[in-house]
Amino acid sequence: LLERLEHKDLSTFLIDLLDHPVPEVRQDALVRIQDVEFAVAFSAVRSRIEHDEDPQVRAEALKALCALGEAEVVDYVTPYLEHSDPEICLGATVGLLRNGGIDGVLLAGNRLLETSNSALPAERIFAARTLGEVGIRSFYRPLLGLLQDNDPGVRRAALVAAAEIRSPRLWPLVL
Repeated sequence: LLERLEHKDLSTFLIDLLDHPVPEVRQDALVRIQDVEFAVAFSAVRSRIEHDEDPQVRAEALKALCALGEAEVVDYVTPYLEHSDPEICLGATVGLLRNGGIDGVLLAGNRLLETSNSALPAERIFAARTLGEVGIRSFYRPLLGLLQDNDPGVRRAALVAAAEIRSPRLWPLVL
């Protein structure tokens, strides 16, 4: 409701919610910060990346930081592409692909292509999830192979991603 009313204190409310005890509330606040791009939230978002214990909150914070800082945060976010927690890797990859400028797209894109061609089904599932979450229609090509993968879990993740991307070029394989 505050978003629709364009309330002048919305950024303050959202920043305060980043300290909420429930992780889902922190995640939702980070999604909303991404959507409205409150630059004043930059340091609070970065603090969530460095200090939050919930990997999904940290992943959402990485995406929000990329939305707020764009290409300026590529060097800070890039090490998270190799993080041991797949959720945190996903957040960094999605954030850089969406908002990291040419450097972010190249770095995260290379990582995405490596995982989409990996011998490990878990990495191919990661690639499909990433593509779906990025949601950029022109990023459909890696899904062509993933929709025909031998592993049913990979195909399932690719179908979910295809629904998010909505590229007409995928429909023959989806059908």
